[in-house]
Amino acid sequence: MRKEDGCGGLLNLCRSDYAALRGGAQREIRSVEMKRKVVQNEVSTVAQTRSPQNYFLVPNEVFHIGLSHPEISIYCYLLSIENRETYQCWPSYKTIGKALGMCENTVSKYVRSLEEKDLIRTEPTMIRSKDGRPLNGNLLYTIRPIQAAVESFYERQFRQLEEDTARQRAAERLAESAHRSPPERPVCAFGRGCGE
Repeated sequence: MRKEDGCGGLLNLCRSDYAALRGGAQREIRSVEMKRKVVQNEVSTVAQTRSPQNYFLVPNEVFHIGLSHPEISIYCYLLSIENRETYQCWPSYKTIGKALGMCENTVSKYVRSLEEKDLIRTEPTMIRSKDGRPLNGNLLYTIRPIQAAVESFYERQFRQLEEDTARQRAAERLAESAHRSPPERPVCAFGRGCGE
């Protein structure tokens, strides 16, 4: 297969070995090109099937405004099913709980929390039974602009800071007044100081 060329003892490949290596490399290149085409076709197929209904965007701010993981989960679920034009949806607590693995009471608790944090607004709805009686329907959820929630978060943080500062000042004043006033002598039952 290999033979010495007689010039300095270098080894050269025989023509048949060279042709075999070259053919193998070309087959490898063709194989890689075919795999690349398959991947490109798959990516283009996925890109074509993706419509706004198949995914949703979550604002980055959601992760920086002090939400718990159940709150983030419920908020993301509501974002995923909202009407993209009206920003509204009306799933029941049971539907949300089933999708996220939570009980209805837990969902209710965190929905109220999201509402307090200005991420969503809820409105009761009414439905008519078959015999015409009005019944309570699911809540109508409206996803609020994230900027309102961010502003509300900063307002809460600022209020908390003001309250903490006021408490600290009150504690300092109390400590200062305790150092200034002389200690009181205990009063005995007869109206005079004890030990006189």
